Amino acid sequence: MKRNYILIEKDLPEHSRMIMELDLLGAHFCLPLFIHGDLIAVIPFGKKITGGKFTYEDISLLATMANYAAVSIYNSLLFQEVSFQRNYHQIIMDNIPTGIVSIDNGGKIITMNKAGKKILRLEEAEVIGKDIQRTDSIIADIMLRTLKGEKIYHRYEAVLPEKNISLGISTSLLKNENDKTIGGVMVFTDISKVKGLQGKIRKLEEEALWMKLAKGIAHEARNPLVSIRTFTQLFRDKYQDEEFRKDFYRIMSRDIGRLSELIDNLEKYAGPLSLHLESHDLNLIIDEVLMNFKDKLAYQNIAVEKNYLPNLPHSVVDRNQLAEAVLHILNNSIKAMPEGGTFTVSTKIKN
Repeated sequence: MKRNYILIEKDLPEHSRMIMELDLLGAHFCLPLFIHGDLIAVIPFGKKITGGKFTYEDISLLATMANYAAVSIYNSLLFQEVSFQRNYHQIIMDNIPTGIVSIDNGGKIITMNKAGKKILRLEEAEVIGKDIQRTDSIIADIMLRTLKGEKIYHRYEAVLPEKNISLGISTSLLKNENDKTIGGVMVFTDISKVKGLQGKIRKLEEEALWMKLAKGIAHEARNPLVSIRTFTQLFRDKYQDEEFRKDFYRIMSRDIGRLSELIDNLEKYAGPLSLHLESHDLNLIIDEVLMNFKDKLAYQNIAVEKNYLPNLPHSVVDRNQLAEAVLHILNNSIKAMPEGGTFTVSTKIKN
């Protein structure tokens, strides 16, 4: 069917389907409704009540009215589509569990979804069109910094003291099709429960650490105390035994020294760390630690492979602290290789 073409019953073949359709509608002719070249509807017309024929002027008037009707129908359909899209977007916004708020260049709130109001405890407040300061001073500061181009936030964590909540925040600028800034948007999530769980986990880890430390201290202290107790019980009966007195003196000195070292280490951990920084050759410090473990490494059939960087520049370190750190690494490595193996130590400069 072409634009400005009127379908009249007498112009159709006698037994065509369109004749049958027109008869069912009681139509004498039809006017097509076009918008932008697309057929959107057809209006059927029956015969005049007077029984007269439609004149050219009648049909022209009806065609004009049909054009207006086409525009009205098109605008109605367009409005319906826009309304549907808007409602659909609003449904999406209202069902997102993450808070969303947007502002214009003047800092006025343009949109805020239900989750955003709930998180910020603004369910009963009318915030649309209000200043962003209405939400929270920290939220406002972050949004205005974003709007001024000072900073775009990504997974930033903020605490709102007035509301006693922690938020995970991301922001972005809003730009139109011409790449002109028209506002800003913030997406935020309540992470208070997550932070609470993290705090509980840290507390449990600290408790586990102290339990492990207490067990370690008890184990380290028990061994020398057992030998001291044993010798003191035998001391009265075997005092006259010169060999016993020599063993007693040797073992007492050794175990008291172990207890004294344990107390020194506890004091070291309890007090503030004091570093004595000086320039040292790292390769030399490592070599000295390895030399002290030479017999133990050989006994456990552990070979040492050294990959030292020649002419390694001296580093400013605390010699004793570094040596102790290397000692702990070496001790753990020995425990991890009960069947023997190779302990590789390397030094290099990392840019």
